[in-house]
Amino acid sequence: YETTGATLHERNDEFYLHVRTKAVVDDPESSENGAVLGVDLGVENIAVTSTGTFWSGDELNHWHREYEKRRASLQQCGSRKAHEIIQSVGRTETGRFEQMIHRISNEIIMEAIENDCSHIAFEELTNIRDRMPGIKKLHTWALRRIYQYVEYKAESIGLTVEKVNPQ
Repeated sequence: YETTGATLHERNDEFYLHVRTKAVVDDPESSENGAVLGVDLGVENIAVTSTGTFWSGDELNHWHREYEKRRASLQQCGSRKAHEIIQSVGRTETGRFEQMIHRISNEIIMEAIENDCSHIAFEELTNIRDRMPGIKKLHTWALRRIYQYVEYKAESIGLTVEKVNPQ
């Protein structure tokens, strides 16, 4: 494993070091059948596969609104403790969203395996804000992370992940 980063956390006067790693993998051979799993990324549904599986954006949107409201009320207070709580809320929010995105990426990989796919095709998201003016920054972050997670997870099991023109 290659170390890609680390974070030090303190909880109840104990320190925890979380080390992130990435598996170094040889380039495995692709499946013989060459089937492709298409993944469409969007706002209402974060991901939709060509096999008809949907991952709704409702939960992500709900929690984003909840954390926004909580941060707004704490910012009005203006105290040092409120600032510390805002930082804690930010870490909790990031952790919740990372977990959600990991779950979705794992399910996309399992979908590809169950359907004997050798390739996963994602739509190219370059300039997505220009094409979809109503999209929030949160979604662009989530969509990019889903692609990145699927890409590195698929590499270790021999699946090819590519970006294709959305048209």
